Amino acid sequence: MSYLSPLRRWLRRAAITLAALVVLAGVAVGALAVWLQHSPTLAGELVTRVERVTGLQWRFADLSARLGWFGPELAFSQVRVLDREGGELLSARAGRVGVDWFRMVRTFRAAARVTLDGPALSVEWTDAGLRVVGQPA
Repeated sequence: MSYLSPLRRWLRRAAITLAALVVLAGVAVGALAVWLQHSPTLAGELVTRVERVTGLQWRFADLSARLGWFGPELAFSQVRVLDREGGELLSARAGRVGVDWFRMVRTFRAAARVTLDGPALSVEWTDAGLRVVGQPA
């Protein structure tokens, strides 16, 4: 029975550490959300970084920060995703961009996770092959 005490102590420390990390992440996301509301240039800078990582242009009605299942995310509403030439690839009711921590740890490179809610798109068959064409959500 002597092994239960060290195991229990380790589990308690692990639980406290996990709780502290969750609280810290929540405070950081809350601070980012307040900063987004009060800074006129921050939203543009963040979108520029997202565009650089994804290689796509993003147009949206509203931008906010939140804490999702996999960590901090930027949440968009009424999203339109454009290709490099400015043609609409797809549209969606909402979208989220977050850091993909698991891929980042495995590859040691920056990785983003993009999630779209209610995407609308169509695919056309052309002489050059398949082409994705967006439709309004």
